Amino acid sequence: MGGTAETPSVGDPVSDHVEGWRRAMAEAGLPTEGRLFEAPYNRYDAYQVALGILSGPRRPPAIFCSTDDQAIGLLRAARELRIDVPRELGVIGFDDIKEAALADPKLTTIASDRPAMARAAVDLVLDDGLRVAGSRRERLKVFPSRLVIRQSCGCEG
Repeated sequence: MGGTAETPSVGDPVSDHVEGWRRAMAEAGLPTEGRLFEAPYNRYDAYQVALGILSGPRRPPAIFCSTDDQAIGLLRAARELRIDVPRELGVIGFDDIKEAALADPKLTTIASDRPAMARAAVDLVLDDGLRVAGSRRERLKVFPSRLVIRQSCGCEG
């Protein structure tokens, strides 16, 4: 599940999540055509989209959601449709919000280094070099992420 047609293709972190998914699929030799579903980032609208995906004739065996909120909406839809997560459907989110550990089943997710991101944001705002016309100081930063394995993917040990 990616964003919607209104999601900016550049500068939006979720666009990077989708691009990473595309690269991983290509490296695995798997097609992406027809496998990217547009969904808003909030739980309710993602739930509505998930109902359509999961009740359709070509239900995927696993879904990677660009945000944990989307994944939580998807988990609700799966529960209502009596789809067993993770036996019948693997689900992974992105963000590692606190509710991910409380979801049922507990949501496997990708966690980012939020404290480092917050420090970088404050440094960026306070950096006088950015206020100087013609400054070439780097404004784009990349932060490492880590996989947090819980129950929803079916690979918890």
